[in-house]
Amino acid sequence: MDINIYTAVFQIVNTLILFFILRKILFKPVTAFLDQRRQTVKEALDQAEYDRIEAAKLKSDYELKLQEAREEARAIVERATKQAQARQDEIVREARSEAVLIRERAGSDVALQQEQALGYLRDQAADLAVAAAGQILGAEIDSTKHKSLVDRFLRRGEQH
Repeated sequence: MDINIYTAVFQIVNTLILFFILRKILFKPVTAFLDQRRQTVKEALDQAEYDRIEAAKLKSDYELKLQEAREEARAIVERATKQAQARQDEIVREARSEAVLIRERAGSDVALQQEQALGYLRDQAADLAVAAAGQILGAEIDSTKHKSLVDRFLRRGEQH
């Protein structure tokens, strides 16, 4: 086996030329494409991380706002309950005051009617006494005199 130096050198030169041509035509564009793709993937991952962080911030903000809204709703319900209780207490006080007034009015009405009834009974008793005395004495007594006699009699009965 004989190695021809010219053929070996020619093959080495051909290989080197082919290598440089392929490097220029194929390797550089493929490398550039791969670098560009690597950069695109890196940017997408960076954007995804940024979006994840922003989403976590938004979630935290929304949870805080939701908690604040719940506390505000609880405070509103508590205020409304207190106002309703105060109004209920006020209505009960007013009703009790009105009941006391009605009771007092009824008591004074009863006292007035009782006084009127006693006056009516006195007048009736006086008229009956005058009529009875007139029948017994056989003479008519003046109603004014009779009333004064009956009043004196009734006052004497109240003193005893």
